[in-house]
Amino acid sequence: MAGNFRFMMDQKDIVRFLTTTIDSFIQDRLINKEQRTQHKDQCAERLAAEDENGDKETEVEYSDQAVLANLDWGIEALEEAINTYNMETKLARLDYAEKMLQVCAMLNPKQKTAGVPNSYLSAWAHLNLSYLWKLRNNIQSCIFHALEMFIVDPFFARIDFAPELWKNLFLPHMSSIVGWYSEERHKLMMEVMPESSDFSYTADFDKVFNESL
Repeated sequence: MAGNFRFMMDQKDIVRFLTTTIDSFIQDRLINKEQRTQHKDQCAERLAAEDENGDKETEVEYSDQAVLANLDWGIEALEEAINTYNMETKLARLDYAEKMLQVCAMLNPKQKTAGVPNSYLSAWAHLNLSYLWKLRNNIQSCIFHALEMFIVDPFFARIDFAPELWKNLFLPHMSSIVGWYSEERHKLMMEVMPESSDFSYTADFDKVFNESL
């Protein structure tokens, strides 16, 4: 009985940790308009790069253009909701933003739209839906969409959408993996460059995780 009670308490601790960590991250993002703008520009550059890498001879279908437009309109409407002090306008823009963002959030992550992986578009939409539900004071839905972002596209959620959140949520639980990776990487580097005896395998975690062997 005591064991079951302890297990339940552990689950409550996990929920409390997720709630506190994600809520704090989303709140910080909502406060920092400059960061949101920079982040949107960064993601737009990523989309442009994907488009350039695609088949330039293939004409983008109208339906694909509409999906990308919905994402853009949804983000713009959300930004308007964040910036207005008129409650009626705020609620209306949030409703519109939700409809637009849901289009991308529900895309099949295994397919592409206009040459862009749907997983990227969907994860971006989930991040903005997390902002949206925070503005509606629905923390449960806010947390759901933040976690869904990591499920849909864990790689870009980590390096593009929410690197700070990834560090706080997941990195503390990956110390054994980090240690193993760093040690194996060190061994490999010593084989390739045996004179680099001072090579540190306690490299910056961002660099370690973002590079590929």
